[in-house]
Amino acid sequence: MSNPLEKILANPTMQARLLRLKVMLVGLAIDFWKDTPFSQMGRRTSSGTVAASSPSSGNTQKAEDKTNSDSRKPWFADRIQVVEKMWGEGNVFPGGENYLDDLIVPLGLNKEMSVLDLNAGLGGFARKITSETGAYVTGLETNQVLASRGMVMSIAAGKGKQASVEAYDPDAYKAERQYDCVFVREFFYRIIGKEKFFKAVANSVKAGGGQLVFMDYILEDRDKENPAIKKWLEAEKKVTPLPFIDMVKEWKKLGFDMRVAEDQTTLYRSEILKGLASFVEFLALNVPGPDTKPSIVREIDLWARRVAALENGLRYCRFYGIKH
Repeated sequence: MSNPLEKILANPTMQARLLRLKVMLVGLAIDFWKDTPFSQMGRRTSSGTVAASSPSSGNTQKAEDKTNSDSRKPWFADRIQVVEKMWGEGNVFPGGENYLDDLIVPLGLNKEMSVLDLNAGLGGFARKITSETGAYVTGLETNQVLASRGMVMSIAAGKGKQASVEAYDPDAYKAERQYDCVFVREFFYRIIGKEKFFKAVANSVKAGGGQLVFMDYILEDRDKENPAIKKWLEAEKKVTPLPFIDMVKEWKKLGFDMRVAEDQTTLYRSEILKGLASFVEFLALNVPGPDTKPSIVREIDLWARRVAALENGLRYCRFYGIKH
């Protein structure tokens, strides 16, 4: 078993985490959360009762004893804080430290270079780039609350200038300067006017060797009628993911030599499951407050739909291009 990912998934501890996660997702519903404490989560039976999440009555009793003990702490959080707890401090996307390092190292960034992040979130990735390479990162984020919190976090980390985070409107975005590298993660599929936005992004990359790196959801036309895909699209209204070939063609037309077009669906799915499994363990020791539960439900529901879609035709791909 030479594949590191296979070793991780074969680990009994990881298998147990993923099993608990699966059980939670099967039984998750908003009305269930309103009436049932987290420790009782499991699948609902036809009579409306909650089935035990483990075939062993002894293990179930121990789990109930643990979660019902006085040692559990109350946890109150808004939706952004819920997302952070899933994916790590300052991050709003799946992917641990090793995954992020694998994105940064091949770029060869240094303190003389500039980077533009067009989906910066809370700026965690921007701050990591700055810390590891010295490059200056301009982070742009469509959500004003995320951008404001991200900028506060950068200032607190002493990186207010090197890893800034500002709010912006993609529909009005124009290239005010050019960067050595433009980075975009899980964003293009959400853009309606792709042609206009892609041109603006292309104009933001330095000619003669500027780098473009992006990860995005890819969906072929043949898979759009799959029930799991439809359910995902119901949750993410107005998204328009491109087919693989169309995505490559668009950037070639804009003057990029697309050197990498890699399907990372299996890796990405494993990162999602690891993050959610860790989140389940956190909730087992921290009781969500009544105002926190709806935020958890929305996030879990969204990621459950994404995982199901990724298992039924949706792909997650990494692209790397150099501008002529």
